[in-house]
Amino acid sequence: VLLYFWASWCPICRAEEPGIRAAVEAMDVPVAGFRVNFDVESALKKQFKIPYQHTTVILDTRGQESSRFSGPVDGDTLRAAIRAAAK
Repeated sequence: VLLYFWASWCPICRAEEPGIRAAVEAMDVPVAGFRVNFDVESALKKQFKIPYQHTTVILDTRGQESSRFSGPVDGDTLRAAIRAAAK
């Protein structure tokens, strides 16, 4: 599971989202990817302790956080983190 905390007014989020989408679509393992609206989903922000938008959280097969990226992350790094979480 990939959670991408974003905001429509965030220029980093708008720039980063196409790369995240492409990385998820290119995966050879199943990925459930969700955009989480930073301004609306306060319960999820609190649950995952998200201090600001443009944060990506990857959960493993048990629902535990396995990786977190704050700010831009390149596709190779993101795909490697997803693969590790899928094991």
